[in-house]
Amino acid sequence: MNDSHKEWISSRGPARSWTDEARAIKTMARRLGVDRLAQANNASIKRTIARWESDAPTATVPDERYQWVLAHLFADCDGHFDVGPGSDFLCLLNALLSMEISPARVTELQDVVISWAERRSHLLQMRFDHLTLDATSTAKMAMSFTAVSRRVGKVPFARSQLALTPFLATLGRVRQTDEAPPDIHTLATRTFALAGRLAFELHDDEQARRHYATALTHANRLPDSSLTASTCTSLAMIAMHRGDELAVAEKMANKAVQAALAGSSITMRARAFAVQAEVAARRSLIRPAEAALRFARTYATQASVDDPAGTSFDTARLSGFAGLYHLLIGQSAEAVEHLNHAVAGVTEGTDPVQRSILLADLAHGHVMRARPEPEAAVAMLHRCTELVGRTRGRVAMGRLRTVRQSLRAWDGEPFLADFDDYLYTTLFD
Repeated sequence: MNDSHKEWISSRGPARSWTDEARAIKTMARRLGVDRLAQANNASIKRTIARWESDAPTATVPDERYQWVLAHLFADCDGHFDVGPGSDFLCLLNALLSMEISPARVTELQDVVISWAERRSHLLQMRFDHLTLDATSTAKMAMSFTAVSRRVGKVPFARSQLALTPFLATLGRVRQTDEAPPDIHTLATRTFALAGRLAFELHDDEQARRHYATALTHANRLPDSSLTASTCTSLAMIAMHRGDELAVAEKMANKAVQAALAGSSITMRARAFAVQAEVAARRSLIRPAEAALRFARTYATQASVDDPAGTSFDTARLSGFAGLYHLLIGQSAEAVEHLNHAVAGVTEGTDPVQRSILLADLAHGHVMRARPEPEAAVAMLHRCTELVGRTRGRVAMGRLRTVRQSLRAWDGEPFLADFDDYLYTTLFD
């Protein structure tokens, strides 16, 4: 590691002391909504800076939160961005590379900050807590939110959570009353719902519930109940995946169906009934599950491209629910057929998190056949593990564990030993 680079990170020029840098970090963290750093005391931050420069075995490099704050701090020059040749920002990126921060991570920081710099006229207002939520600003903020949401699952969840922080800070000031226009309640619903999902993926169930509760409050202010249905389906899924809250999941799934039927989105009706079918199947309520799945199929075939929820819940995703339903009731051949269709339709580029779940379910289907196909199952698990290694999806991780346990009868077989090596190298090495 280049010593001059280490020292440069904490001191941009001879006039900058550790105390100055600590204050600057706190100020930028406060602007970005990174509360953990904003609330840290100067002495603690100075000790962290010292560890970056140390040659001792206890030396460290900036963690992801510090990287995020430093990138914006070094790009911000007296209220405007400087990210060009010779800028402090590019020097910081070189310093991070010299400290063995991965090139992919450095590229991500560069892309995010440059993208924000190109649109700084509204993003700086939003980030620096001066945004007036008029129609124009809300539309621009919605576009920025879409850019963040599209990267969920393609970058680590903690990074998506950090990117979402300024949206939460801004929209958290919106009074949850009818006085706010629908566009703001719509954006707030989507933002807090995404925050809930990210908290769930990061194993913070209580924060996930709080965010979803806020999302639901905003959704209930809208004349169309489709977003209420969407939020309720997410709450049902969270309760279901905790394993011990199926009664709660059933209640939320029923609310989702009621809201979807009253709303304008046919796509959302299909999704709500599909979630209701999964909850019923997990409770061994076969006939209700079959009925809900039939309704889901009916609405899925009626959905159009101009649906308010788009075509996000298509036949491939419905096949995932159908495959899981057959898997849960012991019909493995039918499960494999549906899940093969789902895996073909949900690509890594569109939704790597959902694809990893489908691959795990398909692997389980191969194991549960009347004549088990363990090698086919392991082939699916290899593909699943590669995605989980990058996304760290919570549900897929749990599914993967379950399928591996179902393969114990083949412990010692070379194909399974090879997979175990790959599994531990990918997830734990």
